[in-house]
Amino acid sequence: MSELRHDLLHIRRTLAPTRDAVRGIVDNRIELDEGEVFPHDVEIAFSAAYDKLMRAVDGLELSRDLVAGVRDYHQAKVANDQNEVMKRLTVVASLLLVPTFIVGNYGQNFKNIPELHWWWGYWYAWALIGVTTLLQLWFFRRKRWI
Repeated sequence: MSELRHDLLHIRRTLAPTRDAVRGIVDNRIELDEGEVFPHDVEIAFSAAYDKLMRAVDGLELSRDLVAGVRDYHQAKVANDQNEVMKRLTVVASLLLVPTFIVGNYGQNFKNIPELHWWWGYWYAWALIGVTTLLQLWFFRRKRWI
């Protein structure tokens, strides 16, 4: 893509001065004291060449616009792909956040946690982790994030 833009710029640098020089001949701005520089037939040929140069410049501008459009599309596609990756990484981090909090809370050395003396407190913590993770998965699928 960059090479194509460089080539178009090189063509533009060549076409613009050529177009301006031919325009000077067509407009009779180049003259000698002794008379005309070019015969009438040659001036008509330069006029036709000028028309072709103008069409070439128009085509070049169209090509530059198309290349810019393709570049913009490519950049937008890359940004959208990066956004999708970031969204999925955020979902993974969110899924791990609640279980990490629960494990961190129950992993502390407290004496007065009500669940500490339950015979089923360990299973309660695992159930809480499982239920919250499943709820998050359900929510993220409903939002079409995963």
